[in-house]
Amino acid sequence: FGFSIKGCRACRCSPLGAASAQCHENGTCICRPGFEGYKCDRCHDNFFLTADGTHCQECPSCYALVKEEAAKLKAKLTLMEGWLQGSNCGSPWGPLDILLGEAPRGDIYQG
Repeated sequence: FGFSIKGCRACRCSPLGAASAQCHENGTCICRPGFEGYKCDRCHDNFFLTADGTHCQECPSCYALVKEEAAKLKAKLTLMEGWLQGSNCGSPWGPLDILLGEAPRGDIYQG
């Protein structure tokens, strides 16, 4: 690609993941199913490289469910982190004390 008076540049597509040694004018390669990246050198999300290293195989459907739940938990943790940073954690019975189990009787932060 990039043919000019100086010649052209090698595509350097992954022989494993690229559909051919040729690439687009911008140097990106054409990937086989399951592969991605500019050089087709890695598997898509929810895919893994097989033991013989010849192709990317789709993960079992349960993996997508686990990944979805992990993403939800990560979002909740990010929200809690922002909440804690924006609160006065040093005050008596503040949010940090509740998280550590030192809250007064009854949950004053329901929901």
